[in-house]
Amino acid sequence: MCYKFIEYMIHDETLKAIQDYIHISSRTAYIWRLKFYKCFSKYTENIMLQGVVWTNEAHVSVSLDNIIRINNNKLKGISINQIKK
Repeated sequence: MCYKFIEYMIHDETLKAIQDYIHISSRTAYIWRLKFYKCFSKYTENIMLQGVVWTNEAHVSVSLDNIIRINNNKLKGISINQIKK
């Protein structure tokens, strides 16, 4: 069952979908996900990438003081008021 969980995590399944696929509780799925990320983060600490590397973008919200506004209206769009991580 644990191997199936890891397989679904690698393929970006939601926790709800994983719960349904392998018949585990939401609490178990949540705890396993935390353990998976903790383990994976330790694994990737010392990896050195070479050659062409493709990555996905992650965006982080900026503070309320730094939100871009025009005529006192907040602009729309994911990258307008968020920064790439």
